[in-house]
Amino acid sequence: MNIIYIIWLRQLKRYFRARARIIGSLAQPLLFLLALGFRVENFALLPVSIIFMFLISLFFSSVGTAIGSMLDDMQGFQLIMNFVVIPLFFLSGALFPLDKVPKARNVVAAVDPLTYGVDGLRGTLISMINYGLTIDLLVWGA
Repeated sequence: MNIIYIIWLRQLKRYFRARARIIGSLAQPLLFLLALGFRVENFALLPVSIIFMFLISLFFSSVGTAIGSMLDDMQGFQLIMNFVVIPLFFLSGALFPLDKVPKARNVVAAVDPLTYGVDGLRGTLISMINYGLTIDLLVWGA
């Protein structure tokens, strides 16, 4: 365990020594957001959106760790993760709003946990929500 900590610390020190890397990693997403015209509707809900982002990343990291711990080779891990993540992403409504899809597609989306994360992010950032923030937080909090 000590070796993992040493490698982690070395990478962290390397990252913080390169100021251009820090500025680039912070400025590039902000530049794209401003260039594409993204505006937050309600700044009071910004901490809630950060909570949703944290819960989504924690979920996918946990799924990846659980699957990766059972596999022997890296190629099998990538293959299985693609079979898990890509359908979850496409069925979640991240690319299109769910209010204009057929009823059968809505039933499939209701089973997908990422749907509630995307819905919560949409609700907190652009005030466009389908299920409600309470339901989204309950699904991700469970």
